[in-house]
Amino acid sequence: MCSVAVEGSRPACRWAVIPPWWEHQRSNRQRIPKGVFMVAEDRRAGGLVVFTNDTGQVLLVLPREEERQYWQLPGGHAGRNESPRLAAMREVKEELGLTIKLGGHHLLLMEYVSGRPDLPENYLSVWNGGLLTRKPEIILSPDELKMWMWADPRDLRKYTLDYQRVRIEASLEVLINRRAPRYLEDGELV
Repeated sequence: MCSVAVEGSRPACRWAVIPPWWEHQRSNRQRIPKGVFMVAEDRRAGGLVVFTNDTGQVLLVLPREEERQYWQLPGGHAGRNESPRLAAMREVKEELGLTIKLGGHHLLLMEYVSGRPDLPENYLSVWNGGLLTRKPEIILSPDELKMWMWADPRDLRKYTLDYQRVRIEASLEVLINRRAPRYLEDGELV
């Protein structure tokens, strides 16, 4: 799902990240090499965080948005020029009031999610936020979340959508078994 940068060109294997404002300047469109396609507004990246407690439960959050009435991991989409790692750290601070530091050794999972007519492609990373006490000092963002809870991983089917359950279970498997990070495409392990 990309928009062709040069009128009349056909799909090719070359890609370029072109600023969105460039698409609207007709004179600049002519300078883009034939066969190069835009990848500006049709892809997103994001970072999610897995927190566990000493009994092995995982922290889930319930978004405030009406259309998203299911539990999920804390985190969210990256802003322009923001890495998924930094987005995860920022979102946890915004949503839960927790300050965390994440490094490469905290990476649990990468996932590619295909675009749909109503949603762009998505690249998600899931990070290990560490072990929290059963009653952490969480300050929910009233604009973003309704509530949070600890969930037993065996009960994820009750609370999450299937693709999120697979994502969480794969992340927990890496965490518990100290495996290398996993890779998913559209909710399936590859």
